[in-house]
Amino acid sequence: MRLYKNVDKILLVAAILIALLGVVFVFSATYERAVTPTPNLEKLFVKQCIWAVLGICILLLISRIDYSRVLDFSYLFYVINLMFLFFVLVKATERYGAKRWIGFGFFSLQPSEFIKISVILVLATFLGARKEHRGSFGNYIGSFFIVAPAFLLIFL
Repeated sequence: MRLYKNVDKILLVAAILIALLGVVFVFSATYERAVTPTPNLEKLFVKQCIWAVLGICILLLISRIDYSRVLDFSYLFYVINLMFLFFVLVKATERYGAKRWIGFGFFSLQPSEFIKISVILVLATFLGARKEHRGSFGNYIGSFFIVAPAFLLIFL
């Protein structure tokens, strides 16, 4: 486990506790529905546990990446995620009266979750490059034009 000796242990414990709470909450929220019509409660619980473990593994992998390298690609991630949001408007299937998900066979993706991270990264890159203009009107306008496309594509 030498690879992860520098992992923030408090962050890791917090992530594990949040994942466990999520599994418990999903279990309790689906218990009544799963038991009454179809007895798939165990399947739902196992599926949620698998995703929680996968999320913790992804956390450990991502924690190894130098954040400055991620910022180098922030605009690319942002554009790709905007394209996914546009694709949702054009091609996604409607569920419960809303188009939010892109289906990939055995799993579905909700691009609005990824655009949140992309917007934060692009804003960090943009504002970090303009530190000397902190609080300027140009920073506010630039930030608005970074957030606005994602906001509009989500709410259309």
